Amino acid sequence: MTHTRSVLLALTLALASQGAAQTMLETATTIGVQNTLQSAGTPAIPNVTVPQAGAAAPGAGAASVPATVVTPLTADQQALLAQARAAYEANNFAEARRLYEQLITQNYTNPAPHFGLALTLFAQNDDRGAAFELQQFMALAPDRFEGPYNLGVIASRAGRRDDALKLYEQAAGLMKDQAGPAAQRQVLEALAAEQTRKADFTALSVTLAAIAVIDPQDQDVQYRLAQARTLSGQGAAALPGVYTLLQAAPERVDAALLLADIYVAQGLPDRALRELDAAAPRVKTGADRSVLLLRKASVLAQTGDTRAAVFAAQAATREDPKNATAFAREGELRAARNDRPGALTAYLNAVKLDPQSAAYRAALAGCASR
Repeated sequence: MTHTRSVLLALTLALASQGAAQTMLETATTIGVQNTLQSAGTPAIPNVTVPQAGAAAPGAGAASVPATVVTPLTADQQALLAQARAAYEANNFAEARRLYEQLITQNYTNPAPHFGLALTLFAQNDDRGAAFELQQFMALAPDRFEGPYNLGVIASRAGRRDDALKLYEQAAGLMKDQAGPAAQRQVLEALAAEQTRKADFTALSVTLAAIAVIDPQDQDVQYRLAQARTLSGQGAAALPGVYTLLQAAPERVDAALLLADIYVAQGLPDRALRELDAAAPRVKTGADRSVLLLRKASVLAQTGDTRAAVFAAQAATREDPKNATAFAREGELRAARNDRPGALTAYLNAVKLDPQSAAYRAALAGCASR
């Protein structure tokens, strides 16, 4: 099970890394935020003290400041806000900063210019200034999700993973009925990335299930959800999703491998082998069949049938003669059966295909010295 978990974890982390570089959300600048902020039962107002380098997430463990009444923008201030936004959208960040700061001077208690200035400062790589302005925004708009989300982006960029996780959780809790599907998914993907880093696969399963509701046709999300459930110890619960995915995309090798891993983890290696055999005709390339055969070899070896495992690994090399991993696995299995000549040949082929692999060279040398 340790090998299976490590394989699944590597795949999950690889997928999560695709969305690891989070970007700022700008939705609050386009919805007339000053008209949507007053609500009852809002969360505690976070501290607006400038954070020190390496400090915890804004507001963490600090006293709250009194809530401030939001002052609506006048017509002239709305025009100035539009000019600032136009400068920002034109990437004229120096002018946008000047205009936003001018507007803040005129009306400090409206959240819109604080939000715009935060985005502008972030674009100028002034994360400290952006974080301060986002704290002002959160103090004035505690029910908006953009504040904690964008603070989470800054925390992620600074490597403060625990802070980022808490901020993304806060944003996810606030965004209902505020964000469209694209923005909701952006927040949830950021949360999923941090949950993956923390290896909290139970929470990750909940987040990915929410993403699947937003985009039920996204097969990669379906796979990630099944994978997270498996890693959280709910492999049996993941099975319906894996089979649904394979019905829609029967050629997916990753789903077939996951299915086999689930059955192995359930103590059903024979079922895993049958599923791998069934997947082989569905895949499109010899390289894909080679991957399936390698997994079959590993399952057979776990059951103690090393002879059949050797044949499966050998078949994997025939399906993909450039697969160095397949030759190395065949060498390992043959060595375990005391087939020294066969192991030498297999390891030699692996080294020829990947001469930079120290592991393959060491295995070949060890086999030759026996």
